[in-house]
Amino acid sequence: MQKFSREENPPCRDFLDILFTAKDKDRFTLTLEEIKDEVTTFMFAGYETVTSITSWALYSVAEHPDIQSRVHEELDSVLNDSDHADITWCGS
Repeated sequence: MQKFSREENPPCRDFLDILFTAKDKDRFTLTLEEIKDEVTTFMFAGYETVTSITSWALYSVAEHPDIQSRVHEELDSVLNDSDHADITWCGS
């Protein structure tokens, strides 16, 4: 974390970079402890909600074969059997 906090022009702006560069109206920055707390909150606060809705959505689709078939067809048409080798990620 300390290495990234010292970079003036990071390769990409992500959540952690935003926390490192955030300043309040008095130009105070977050301490490393505050940044750790924010990251922990961000990572775990929505965990239960996301898993619940994902489970419910997958169960609902499985309970309706006609919808499941349409979802499968749409995925096939969008993905076009691609290996997605052209996807690039920040910093790679």
